[in-house]
This record gives sequence, C-alpha cells and structure tokens, in this order.
Amino acid sequence: MRDWIKFGLPTILAAGVVFFFNLGGPRLWDRDEPRNAGCAWEMIQRGDWVTPYFNGEIRDHKPVLLYWFMMSAYAVFGVSEFAARFWSALAGVGTVALTFDLTRRWVSGRAGLWAGVMLASCMMFPVAARAATPDSLLIFFTTAALWCYARFVLPSAQPEPGSPSRGDPPSPSDFARRWFPGQPAAILAIYGLMGAAVLAKGPIGFLLPAAIIGLFMLWQGIYDHPTPLPQGKLQRLILPVARMFTPAAIGRVILAMRPLWAIAAVLLVAGPWHLWVGLRTDGAWLRGFYWTHNVNRFMEPMEGHSGPIFYYSAILLLTFFPWSLLLIPAVIHALREWRERGPHARAVMLFGTWGLVYLGFFSLAGTKLPSYITPSLPAFAALTGWFVDTRLTGERAVRRGWLLAAFAIVALAGLGIALALPVAASRFLPGEESLGLLGLILACGGIAAMAALRKERRWAAMTAFAVSAALFAVAAFGVAADRVSRHQEFGRLAEMLRAQPRAPLAAFNCLEPSWVFYTGRRVQWFSPRDVNALRDFLSDSPAGYVITTEEDYRRLTPDLPSEIQVLDRVPYFLEGTDLVLLGRATQGDVPAVSRRENESRVR
Repeated sequence: MRDWIKFGLPTILAAGVVFFFNLGGPRLWDRDEPRNAGCAWEMIQRGDWVTPYFNGEIRDHKPVLLYWFMMSAYAVFGVSEFAARFWSALAGVGTVALTFDLTRRWVSGRAGLWAGVMLASCMMFPVAARAATPDSLLIFFTTAALWCYARFVLPSAQPEPGSPSRGDPPSPSDFARRWFPGQPAAILAIYGLMGAAVLAKGPIGFLLPAAIIGLFMLWQGIYDHPTPLPQGKLQRLILPVARMFTPAAIGRVILAMRPLWAIAAVLLVAGPWHLWVGLRTDGAWLRGFYWTHNVNRFMEPMEGHSGPIFYYSAILLLTFFPWSLLLIPAVIHALREWRERGPHARAVMLFGTWGLVYLGFFSLAGTKLPSYITPSLPAFAALTGWFVDTRLTGERAVRRGWLLAAFAIVALAGLGIALALPVAASRFLPGEESLGLLGLILACGGIAAMAALRKERRWAAMTAFAVSAALFAVAAFGVAADRVSRHQEFGRLAEMLRAQPRAPLAAFNCLEPSWVFYTGRRVQWFSPRDVNALRDFLSDSPAGYVITTEEDYRRLTPDLPSEIQVLDRVPYFLEGTDLVLLGRATQGDVPAVSRRENESRVR
C-alpha cells in the first residue's frame, strides 16, 4: 500500500492528465474515429444493441464491445467527442496502473513509477488512449489477463504468504502446478479477460496473450531443467530452441494451460453476442469480420498498408519514443540478467516473450500498421523502467554514454521539430506556425537532462527527461491536436444540415465518415459513373443536398438541374481544394452563391 500511495498515485495522476486533458477538444480524426462513434450513435437510434451499423450498412470491421461502452458514455455525457473517447482514456489509465503494479511487484515501486510514466508519455500509447477506437480496450484487457497470470508465476520483490518461491526447480510432474494456476477463479479470470479482449477487437485478443503464456511456459521447460550443450556456437543457439518445440513439450504446455477451461471462458464472454449477431445477419457479419478483416488482412496488404519484415523493429523506436532511446541498453541489461539467472530473470523472460510475440506475429502479417504492436508497449515499459531503476545508481550504474546519447538525440529531435513544424504549417496549416514551440519542450528537456548529467545528478537528469516527455505528450495531443482540428471547417456545413434533419444528403466522388457523424444522418454516395443516378436523386428529393469538391462540381454543372446552386463552401481539410454544398435555396439556407459567380470562382 505504501508503494501505491508514494508511487502509484502520481503515476495514475500523470496518466490521467496526459489522456484526459482537452480530450473532447479536437474533432474526430481520420476515418476510424467517426466510424466507431457514428456506429454507436446509429445503434442507439435503431434501438439495436446487437448489430453494428454505420451509414445504414452493417459495420463488420470490429466487434461490439467498444460500441457498448460508447453508448453508455453517450447516455451520461451526451453525444460528443469527449463521450466517444471517454472509455478509451479510462482504459488507458487502467493499463498504466496495471503496468505500474506489474513492475512494482517484481522490482520496486520506483521502477513501477518509471514504467508507468514511460507508457503514458511515449508517442503511440497516448494516441490509443485518446482515440475513439477499440485499441485501448484491447490493450487493457490483454494486459489485465497477463497481469493475472504474472501474479501467479513470478516471484515478488516482497514475497507474501503463499506466493511462489525462488527455490529449487520443480520436477517435470510439478510443471503444470508451478507454471499455470490451478484455482478455477484464477483460470476463469485469465481467460475471461481474454474473452473481453476478443469482444473488443477479435481473435487476437485471445491468440496472442495465450501465445505469450504458452511460449513463456515452453521456456521454463528449458530454464528449469538445463542440460549440457555442445561447444559449437550455432549448436548452442539452435539446440535449446529445438528442445522447446518438441511435440512432447508443446503437448505438455497445452494441457497445462487448461484448453477446455479456455474455450469455455472465452465462449462464455464473447460467444453469446457472436451467436446473436450471426443469426441476426444470416452470417454476414461473421463472414465479413473473420474472413475479410482477419484472414485477408494477415495474408495480404489491405488499403495500401504494407511493409518489409523488419517494419516493426523500426516502428518500435518511433512508437516508444523518447524512451526507445533507453530501450536498447535496457534489452542488453535484460539479456544479461537472463543469462546470469538473476533474481529478475523470470520476469525478463515473461516481458521479453510478451514483446517478441507481438513483434513477430505482426511482422509476418501482410497488412502492417504502427498501432498493431501497441499492446506490447507495457512490456517494453516494464523492462525499461526496471533498467532505469536498477542501473542509474549503485555499483552497476549504466554507462554515462548511453544516457548522454539519449538526451542529446532528444534535444536534437526537439530542435528539428521546432524548425520543421513552422515550415510545414505555413504550407498546410497557415496561421499555426507557433506549433514549432512543441519542439522546444523536448529540446529544453534534453538540454536540462544533459546539464544535470554533467554534474552526475542522474536522477535529476532522468526526472527532467520524464517531465519533458510528459509535457510534450500533453502539448501535442491536448493542445496542438486541437489547433490543427480547427482547420477542419466542415462543421459549418454540418451545422447548416443539422438544422434540416429530414433532408436527404448525398456525396459525389468523395465521402468522409466524419460527415455521417457530424450531420447525424445517412449519406448516400455516388461515384463518377453515377451522374444519372445523382440527377434522379436531386429530382426525386427536392429538399436534398449534395456534397462534392469544386473540381467535381465544375464537371457536373452541365448535367445538374438549373435550380441547383452552391449554398456554401468550406476548405477540404488537407486536400488543397474546397468542398461545396449543393441544393435548392430555401428560406432556411444561407444565401446561395449564384451559378455564374460560382463558375467564375472555380475557374
């Protein structure tokens, strides 16, 4: 309890500030956020808690758990950006708390503080925690499942009565009892949390955490019962791996993991909804989600998201920045601890397996996105937090060069951001050149850390480094994102359209999911080949509206009814053109731009 008061509460407070500060300020980003937020709202409008719909069509991209959470937030806070992101931010704080406790139990409270702050202030995890996507829920439930397992198998830094000891290795007959819990409540907790992860994002919510546990247990068979190895380096490398993956070893691990319990628990949590949505959609949702969005995504790149086999090795350095600059010495430290069979060797094996399973699995997948490896970041944060705690001071303090290099790189990166962002903003976001000040946060933090390091004040140096990382995360996601979001001027059109909620709405050759969410209605889409269908839409719906670009309107002009006019126009965010709203002018509309005036403007 003392550790939680002294270290845990500051960790949670820091995470809460990073994740909740101005959470509802920026408009919904990209395409996934408005699709998810709009799906939850559409389910409420339909009175349907089973079948996900977006824009009038079945949404088979993700399971239902996120939508349920969003619907509950809408009921409390109203339909808003804050409500859509609320549960993601809360789950992010929960994941930071679990990471703190994992590290606290098997190292120290101070190491847990470092690990939690690292996770909360790196580049990718706050993105998941502040986004209306299922990633934060997936990470929370998988981390919670592994936390439950780790409580059983890893020795505590402060042993409690009944906790596992570091005594003699167990005999083969004790393998299952030693490396997997036998209590029904513990088994159901582990697999039930995996079932919730399945309900959040699909089968990877079970497959990858189970693979982490299974691979960790396979390692124990070699670790607890070592046998003499040949002298050749290659043989010494290959033979232990070959022994791990023998049919007997794999079979022993599978049996020890209680597969029937796993199936029962996961089906108990995720099965009823899958059965219900399958029956309601005649299997269409199940086919679309499991075949298109799981099997096909793994087998081949989708939506242009591809990359080489080493993609995630490089991406990890960016997603965990700036702490990834200490990850390399942390990994070296962890390997040494494992090789020497130190007191934290088993924790190293679990956290290392945790990270490697995610990196390895998604490196083999055809579709690659940086966010896919975010569930591995708690493990890397735990390893790096342990390294910082145990090697910054004491007899085996980390070499000064590692820290100096990390601080210098962050300072240079900050200066680069301070110089590059104003140039980019002047071109794409005029008036936002002050965003370059973001880089000065990192630059000042890196310089302050180097100054403290010169005086051998290592803890002061790391504190300056951590404070700058946290401030940068708050400024980037809570302030800069809001400033950039103000340039999404579609809200003006949306406000006009919401004033006439029954008017049909269409889009020609362009459609952003945010238009559906912010206008609160279905948007019918027409391709360039559907000009005649568009004419029919306007003829059959006198009160209808059409959204398109200036270029497409110029091409459409000869084919449109003469009474169709440009009612308003706004810049198309980051597309270098304008969006125009077409329709018949009424008393409730803003004054229409005459066709002659509009034609002169688009030319």
